Amino acid sequence: MAGAVIISLMLNWFDEPPELLRQAVRGAAVFADRIVAADGAYSLVGEAEPRSDPEQTIAIAEEADACGLTCEFLPPQVYAGQVAKRTACLQVAKEGSDWVLPLDADWLIEGDGPAIRTELEEMHANGYEQVAVRFYQPENPELDMDELALNVWHINEAGLERSTPFIYRSMPEMRYDTNHWSLVCRSEDGRELGLFGATLRPGLARPKTGYLQAEHLFQHLCLFRERKQIERNRDYIAKRDAEVARVGFET
Repeated sequence: MAGAVIISLMLNWFDEPPELLRQAVRGAAVFADRIVAADGAYSLVGEAEPRSDPEQTIAIAEEADACGLTCEFLPPQVYAGQVAKRTACLQVAKEGSDWVLPLDADWLIEGDGPAIRTELEEMHANGYEQVAVRFYQPENPELDMDELALNVWHINEAGLERSTPFIYRSMPEMRYDTNHWSLVCRSEDGRELGLFGATLRPGLARPKTGYLQAEHLFQHLCLFRERKQIERNRDYIAKRDAEVARVGFET
């Protein structure tokens, strides 16, 4: 999708159903130009593997091509955790892009693509540094929340819609820092600033934040995952949170 701005989504995945990955890519195609994808498990999870079944890579590439998106894959590897994997993907995605944003396998993006792009073009021209979107986690009435919800956050967010800053202006220096939802950046004019979870971090400037008005919805379908993925992710989150309690940050 050609336009006045280049929008890249960062798809981090491991061992996901191919159709779920195709759905995520179709959602990205609503308004994006490009996907940068990173495959590989986290070292905290048992015998971590660097590569998923090749059918999954094929599904991402085929769906991206069908939707008119360019697609770039990082070399598969085992990552220390979400911070390391997202940061690796971000370093590639931000080059040649005006906006970058994460894309998890269980996200479904819908909306008025042309209107979203027009608004992001205007926000970029006016110096906005992050953009909040409508982010909704639907409830699954068939799920035993106490048994299979990933953690307390997922339980508490069920059925809620938030305005969440998930679209970020591409800057010369960007990295996820301390946790997988906080970015520390250096802007074009040399300012050190924090995006999303790092917005209020001492010593960092606050970003200019916009709120997407065009029709859209980002759905987080984590409560509709297959049991295998839910159990694996729940195991990882428990180990990740224990590690954070020990050392004070995510890897």
